[in-house]
Amino acid sequence: KKVVKEGKVWLGRAFVVTDWYMTGYEPIRNINNEIIGVLHVGILEKPFKDMEKRLFFVFLGIVGFVGIIAVVFAYILAFSISQPVSYMLEAIKKVSGGNLDSQVKTKTRIRELNYLTEAFNQMIGMLRNSLVSKDLLIKEITERKKILQWQQDINLLQQSLLTSDTLDNKLKNITDNIVRIFNADFCRIWLIRLGDLCEQGCVHAEAKEGVHACNSRDKCLHLVASSGRYTHINGKDHARVPFGCYKIGLIASGEEHKFLTNDVTNDPRVHNHEWARELGLVS
Repeated sequence: KKVVKEGKVWLGRAFVVTDWYMTGYEPIRNINNEIIGVLHVGILEKPFKDMEKRLFFVFLGIVGFVGIIAVVFAYILAFSISQPVSYMLEAIKKVSGGNLDSQVKTKTRIRELNYLTEAFNQMIGMLRNSLVSKDLLIKEITERKKILQWQQDINLLQQSLLTSDTLDNKLKNITDNIVRIFNADFCRIWLIRLGDLCEQGCVHAEAKEGVHACNSRDKCLHLVASSGRYTHINGKDHARVPFGCYKIGLIASGEEHKFLTNDVTNDPRVHNHEWARELGLVS
């Protein structure tokens, strides 16, 4: 095809260009491919150029609009990706700092990111459970080692009591080792013997009534061994304890099988709370 420019002759004297054409020539062929004519088509250039400009601006508008849409979509997509990732990075920092309660709580339209978030939370949960299990295991192992050490020390104590020695020394050996093995504040042992201080200033023999009064003069508890912080054997209150007096006397008489407390200073069964507070006793 060929594009040419043609003009019109005006008044037969001057060649005046009144308009411009865009023309095209195309041969007309028969079924035998022989040229039997020519097709000549002309289009005014100005309308074509105007249309071309309009199409150009329309094209620019479409490109600009599509570009804006692409930028907005890219921003939304980037935000939907970066937000959960930033949350996850923040959670990872907390986990690395020892905070295993961190959870990534975000939902996006990107299925893969949701899967990643769920997997991360599951991993943190498994790590937390494993650490808790590990701590419990370490605690249990420590407790078992402690109990095993107690058993070994008690066995050694029992063996030492089989050697030849005085009863007082053996009882003192028991109280010393109880304080050492169980980290006790003090340990004391009374033995049931005949009363020997009834006429020699025993506070219980002198008391006629109340919790300190002695109701039986034939036998009482004699403090024979004491170890730890509260060790004085010859104190007036505890050197001799009558049956039925204090918790010790109740246990010795058989009225009480045993007595245990974890709140000495407030337990109503303990008669001297001030004494317990002065010693700082708890159990």
